[in-house]
Amino acid sequence: MGDVAVVEASGLGHEYSTAGVTTRILGSLEFIVASGEFVCIVGPSGVGKTTLLRCLAGLLRPTFGSITVDGHPIARGNSALSLVFQDYGRSLLPWLTVLANVALPLKGTAPRAERRDRAVSALHEVGLGDVLENYPWQLSGGMQQRVAIARALVVEPRVILMDEPFASVDAQTREALEDLVLRIRNHGGMSVVLITHDIDEAIYLADRVIVLGGRPAEVRANIPIPFGRHREQLATKAEPEFAELRARVHQLIGAPDDGRRPAADQGNPRDEGARQ
Repeated sequence: MGDVAVVEASGLGHEYSTAGVTTRILGSLEFIVASGEFVCIVGPSGVGKTTLLRCLAGLLRPTFGSITVDGHPIARGNSALSLVFQDYGRSLLPWLTVLANVALPLKGTAPRAERRDRAVSALHEVGLGDVLENYPWQLSGGMQQRVAIARALVVEPRVILMDEPFASVDAQTREALEDLVLRIRNHGGMSVVLITHDIDEAIYLADRVIVLGGRPAEVRANIPIPFGRHREQLATKAEPEFAELRARVHQLIGAPDDGRRPAADQGNPRDEGARQ
């Protein structure tokens, strides 16, 4: 994993105005995502995790501060970024084949033969090379989410953003998809930013866990995860340190929203990177 910052948020804040009432959702967030790093963002419901992800994706313009990708201001349609949504049923087009769904982001940017070749390669990467001509509604939920992941991979992004991508599948499928995303990251070298409510999932997947809390949201902690690149569902989760990290993150998420953090987690969160 490189030390170069691919994504950098500086003083990032966002607020909404409704009926003349302004609500600050995100405070002044500061963090980076390094090249090849897997970062999971957790926090209580309603803290602003999805709002943050939309800002990172260029779908929302931050009210305050800045976001850069490779040193350049974030922009909608940035080919360095891909986004995987939670609801694969809405993100895939049911009237297009699996192959056509995956090739869709390349339309207008590459010749037809190249689009097909890259889509086929992405589908093989996620283990779906044998269902190219099927339609999404003919596949299981886990397979549909694999199609969505393949579509994110086809543009060869620097960063994949994922909004609770495994929340709609069963536990066994969820574990298989977690391991798939780890293999893809390890093989392809891209950075991953994943939003999740599941503390175990965050610790299992991440090189670093960012905990949000407070109103407006702040970075409550920035926690390196010491399990290396190659992880196993049973063995990694049986590590004593896994339980310690779970308890630490759980405590941070449940801490009072009074603007304070436990002493052990205070300091500049930008100084804590994943130490692999």
